[in-house]
Order: sequence, then C-alpha cells, then structure tokens
Amino acid sequence: MLKLNRSDCPDYLQQNKEAWTNNYISKYNISISNKGATFSWPTLTGKKLNHLLLVDLAIDTAHHCSFCDNHNFRDADITIEHFYPKANSIYLQLAYDWHNLFYSCFPCNKSKLEIVSELLLKPDALDYNFEKYFWFDYTDDYHLKPMPKVSKIEKQKAQFTIDTFKLNEKGLRNARRIAHNDKNNL
Repeated sequence: MLKLNRSDCPDYLQQNKEAWTNNYISKYNISISNKGATFSWPTLTGKKLNHLLLVDLAIDTAHHCSFCDNHNFRDADITIEHFYPKANSIYLQLAYDWHNLFYSCFPCNKSKLEIVSELLLKPDALDYNFEKYFWFDYTDDYHLKPMPKVSKIEKQKAQFTIDTFKLNEKGLRNARRIAHNDKNNL
C-alpha cells in the first residue's frame, strides 16, 4: 500500500459536494424508514460522477489500486472505495468528500466492506509511509509483513491492514515475485 499523495479536490466535486451530500442524507433518512437505503452516484454533464472521479483518482495512483497496488485489472474491476462507509449513518457527510474516495480494485473494495477501525491504515494519511509499516519477505514467498522494529500498535495496524485487504493473497504475491524478478533483471 504505497503512500498516496492527493491532488487537489476537482472543482466539479468541490462545487457540488454540499448539495449532493444534503440530497444523499435526505434520501438516506427517508429510505431508513422504508428499509431501502441505497447510494447512487449523481450525474454531471451527462456522465455519472463516479466515472469522472475514477479518472482523477487514477491519476493520483498511477492507475494502481490504492490498497493492494495492483494495476492488472479490467476497467470493470475498478471501483471507488469510501474509506469511511457511505452507508454508515456516522459518515454520511463524507459520501462525496475527496479525502474519503479511493481508486480501488473490486477485491479490495469487497474485502473492506463496512470496516471502520483505528487500526486500518489510510494511504493518504499525512503520517503514513509504507516503509514505516511494511516490508516484503522475499524468502517467504513474497509475503508482506509488518515492519519488525516498530511499536506494538504500529505492528497491529500493519497486520490489520494486511488482513483486511488480503494483501498476501497468492495473486498479489505472484505479482510481487514478477516485479522483483523484472527489477533484478534490468
């Protein structure tokens, strides 16, 4: 999970997020009584907002998933992850917040679901640094591991993040192996 250096919030989002947020909260509150709370992206200039956002979010991550760093996926497998869940009544106001939206592959989005924890590392946090929390163990089938010489809480955060996003799945370990071999063969 590489450090994400965010660009500025796109103007179209900045100019409309308050109205979109108020509309979403209103619909959410109405649908709670009907047990049908759903989220849908609004349309702007004939395009769904998520399609516009994906372009901007992809630039920030160089088309890599914000969490697993994978870039070998079909366009249909890319989504926007709300770090703080949009369907959680505590975080409704963050549904259109730029710093809550992440370019995410479908497996990472599905793995995280509605998880909210102080242990989950956020790749755009000012104090986040990959090298502080993680290292690749090339002698153990390319597993991602918590950095050994950090505090207990930092190890817990690293392990919780690894487990939440399933960062040691075989496909990701194979991708690390290939990248490592390619780098060494230059």
